[in-house]
Amino acid sequence: MLIRSISLAAAALALCLPAHARAAAAQVTTPLGCVETVVKTATSPTGSSMAQGGTIVFRDSIAPGHGNVRSVYVPPGGDAIASAGDHVRVCLLHVPSKAGGCNPATDPRGLEFLVYVHTTDPTRQTNAAVYMNAEHNCGGA
Repeated sequence: MLIRSISLAAAALALCLPAHARAAAAQVTTPLGCVETVVKTATSPTGSSMAQGGTIVFRDSIAPGHGNVRSVYVPPGGDAIASAGDHVRVCLLHVPSKAGGCNPATDPRGLEFLVYVHTTDPTRQTNAAVYMNAEHNCGGA
């Protein structure tokens, strides 16, 4: 998946993070919106089939104006970059268009998100990855 146009913003975050972490995270924005939330659970894929993918579940909805989406799908071969309790900034990057059997009004799959993990733990790096909210795209299987 390609990261779609991510613009930079100058606002500081209201999280208890070091100044350099607040500054870096505050620069991540998208025209479709971002939310600050906390990871409730995170599981990595357990096998090579799509059905054995993992998930990252968030405390709050991560799709402003696009329904109550609270999780992303981690495909086989990928890693859940966050752990339960991590503070994250989640930005909606892409919403599928109504075409080719996809109707986003009735099929919420295929939303793409940038998940940016904030950390104050010196043994972990701040990390980011792009995930979809489902195993299949809008209008798919």
